Amino acid sequence: MTAAGQGPPTLIPRVPMYDGDIDVMGYLKSNRIIFIGTPITDKVCVQVVADLLAMEAMSPGEEIKIYLNSPESVPYYIVAIIDVIKQLNCPVSTVGFGMVGGVSALLLAAGTKGRRFAMPSSRILIHQPMGGASGSAIEVNIQAKELSRTMRVVCKLFNEFTGKEEDLIREEIDRDNFMSPAQAVEFGILDAVLE
Repeated sequence: MTAAGQGPPTLIPRVPMYDGDIDVMGYLKSNRIIFIGTPITDKVCVQVVADLLAMEAMSPGEEIKIYLNSPESVPYYIVAIIDVIKQLNCPVSTVGFGMVGGVSALLLAAGTKGRRFAMPSSRILIHQPMGGASGSAIEVNIQAKELSRTMRVVCKLFNEFTGKEEDLIREEIDRDNFMSPAQAVEFGILDAVLE
């Protein structure tokens, strides 16, 4: 309960600083850490891209870390973030924890080689992009073609980041494929497991 005239209590802890308090997310960003703990939506994508570009502008060449716990995301938004990462001069470390699933695993794999990690108890799930179709036969056909194009993009990116052949990738993502961090290292999504 709050005192009269005051707003609701904040749910984001404050970190004491020399010149005032800062919220935890602000503190992480000031230390070049982007924390993603939800599926990546259009809003999350825009925020992550803005953070990446701001961090690059403030300290070109200094490492940026992305901590990722995202069970599923929309392929368009993941690819948008990856496109921006590819344009940066800063090395980007990715650290998976909890569940990194679906196309979110692409973002984990998109980190700078040698800087792609996961916590020991995390799970990585890869599978083909999902879609749904409704409407007239023509509209369903258009949606099916777009889903097929998205599948090609996902396979191409997994090929680029893991070095695995696209035919093998198609096989591996045909159905839900849950991996331990060690298996994700073997597959080429990660470079190491953090102990």
